[in-house]
Amino acid sequence: MSEVEVLKGWGRDAAARRKWLKVWEKVGARVLMLPEWMQTILLEDVNAAVENRLAVMEMILKARK
Repeated sequence: MSEVEVLKGWGRDAAARRKWLKVWEKVGARVLMLPEWMQTILLEDVNAAVENRLAVMEMILKARK
C-alpha cells in the first residue's frame, strides 16, 4: 500500500468521524432533554440496535470473503 493510498483512507475515516460526531451531537442534545430514566432506556435500546446491526454487517462481510 502506498503512502497516497494510506492518506486517502485516513481522509475517508476523518470524514466519517465528523459525520458520526454531528449525528450524535444532534441526537445527544435531544436525549439530554429527557428524564434520566428515559435516557437510560433509550441508550440501552440504541446500544442493542447498533450492536445487532454491526453483527449482521460483519456476518455479511465474512460471507463475501
